Amino acid sequence: MFAGLTVKAMLSPAVWACAGMALIVGAPLPLASASAAPGLGPAGPAGVIAVGTKLYLNGKPWQFGGINVPQAATDYAVNGGCGASFDLMPFFDSLPPNSVVRVGFGQDATIEEGPGLDPNVVHHDWAGLDQVVAAADQSTSHVRLIVDLGGEGGTCDGGLFKTDQWYKTGYMRPYLGADGYARTSYWDYIGEVVGRYAANPAIFMWEPMGEPEAPDCAPGYFGGECYSHSLCPPDATTALVDWFDKVGAKIHALDPGTLVGTGELSDDQCGWAGPGELRIDEAAGVDVASFHDYGSPSTAMPPQLAAGIADARKAGKPLVIGEVGIDAGAGCPTSLGQRAVEMRAKMAAAMAAGVAGWVPWSYGTGTKSCDYYILSGDPVLGILRSAPGV
Repeated sequence: MFAGLTVKAMLSPAVWACAGMALIVGAPLPLASASAAPGLGPAGPAGVIAVGTKLYLNGKPWQFGGINVPQAATDYAVNGGCGASFDLMPFFDSLPPNSVVRVGFGQDATIEEGPGLDPNVVHHDWAGLDQVVAAADQSTSHVRLIVDLGGEGGTCDGGLFKTDQWYKTGYMRPYLGADGYARTSYWDYIGEVVGRYAANPAIFMWEPMGEPEAPDCAPGYFGGECYSHSLCPPDATTALVDWFDKVGAKIHALDPGTLVGTGELSDDQCGWAGPGELRIDEAAGVDVASFHDYGSPSTAMPPQLAAGIADARKAGKPLVIGEVGIDAGAGCPTSLGQRAVEMRAKMAAAMAAGVAGWVPWSYGTGTKSCDYYILSGDPVLGILRSAPGV
């Protein structure tokens, strides 16, 4: 996209310590058991397999609880970061057994910036991502990860909004981030990330994109501004299906047995409306459907979620509620206690409807205000202990 672009990998030190244990960067981590249960076939490296509309962990039906930690890879010593950094090991160890943590591995989490670095050269440092995978792999609670590889609006992903044309050809091109530093193409980036962590028992699912949709952005607008200044072209669903098939095939080839999820928000998104949701769920590159539950705090089973579950069943695939958020805290009409009551009702309804997993948005640190964040000690964290998979 711009002349003179080269890629330079800035590797982290060969050995670093994590909670008193050494990890040799780039070396394979110990593999979890991937034995087959009768009639199920071989599981992936994390011991997980999708069979019809269910997930199985180590041969047993699995419905998991978990938490979003999108900023997990932030380490300002080695990358530009995206959110506040914190010590992952104690947090992972505090979670119930076999919990799932959904993390963001957008390209920003690997980009080195600063004096002396040529902004036209892609400087990747993998230490932030390495630390997340190692912390999950070494956790006493056997945390498993859903890894999100990019964001529709460009958050933590160079600020690049993904359009209909991006899903057709743009993902093959390098680009300049909003911070003025070069990024490699999405296609090359996922090859590096998935290849680096392939066969790792900590990762059970890759999400190629968080909340993907394929609109046309109006001229003069950038990043998140496009959400309110865009049109949905008639070929949006086809563009997404073709993209999922190509990207899913690449991920499956690089990391056999590890699942690929849609990362869908809802059927309000461009390309997902009407029959679009089912068509995308049925794509060959997709193993697991998704839904993000927002805007209906007092409704345990929103109609859009019920429709999403129905489409996933028609496609013969599991559905994961990858995000569920309710504002609460100081200045909110909803207290933390009331939010926990509403969240518990949502989790119970979702599990009764057969969803494979339920992952609230999102863990945070610092001072709580009126927002979605779930801080240490929040009663929502206690709900996770009642998930069927614990």
